Amino acid sequence: MLKIYDDLYQHSLYREEVNVSDHQYFLDCSQPTLIHAGSHDAALDMLPGLEKLLGKRELSYVFISHLGADECGGLGLILEKYPRVRIICSSHTARELRGFGVTATIMIARPGERLSGDDFEYHIIEYPAEAHLQSGILLYEERRALFFSSDLMMRSGDGTGEVLASEWRDEVRATGIRQIPNSHLLRALRHDLNQLSPRFVAVGHGYCLRLK
Repeated sequence: MLKIYDDLYQHSLYREEVNVSDHQYFLDCSQPTLIHAGSHDAALDMLPGLEKLLGKRELSYVFISHLGADECGGLGLILEKYPRVRIICSSHTARELRGFGVTATIMIARPGERLSGDDFEYHIIEYPAEAHLQSGILLYEERRALFFSSDLMMRSGDGTGEVLASEWRDEVRATGIRQIPNSHLLRALRHDLNQLSPRFVAVGHGYCLRLK
C-alpha cells in the first residue's frame, strides 16, 4: 500500500480489460479503518501491506459504501485475518451481508450520522447506489477534509498513486444522471455534496483529486 495523502494509504488493482483501476484505502488513525475490502483478488494482494501498516494493532473498521464485488468481494479474507473488525455500511448492505452468511459485527450507518474518535470524525452521506436505487452511503472525514467518492467522480485509466487537480464544484456538477438515474435523488445528492468542503477526494476508481 502506498501513501497518497497525509495518513491515507491506497491499494490498487488495475483491470486492463475495462481500463479502470479499483482502489481500497487504509486510514491510519486512532481506530484504523479500511475503506472497501476490494475484490477477492485485491484483498489477497492487499493483506500483506495492510498487516505491515497495522503491525500489532487491530483493524477497527471496514467501511463499505454499497454492495459490489469491488467493494466487498474480499471481505471474507479480511474477516479471517481480523475477525473482531466492525463493518460500517447501510441497512441494505447489512441485510445482504447477513444473507451471504457474514456474522461479523455490523454497524448500520444512516445519512447524517457521525462517528468520532480521538483524531477523526466520520460523516455519513446518503448515496443512492444500491439495487433499485436503495440507499448506500458515502464517507467524509471532516478533520482531514477527506471525501471517499466510491463510484462517483471516477475516470478511466490506471490511476494507481496518481492525483489530479480539480475544483469541487466542477466534480459535483459532473455527477449526473448517468451515475444516479433519478433526477430527484440526483438533486438531493448534489445538495448534500455541496455542503462539504473537501481538500482531497479518494476515488473508488481512476485518479484521486486534490482540490483547489
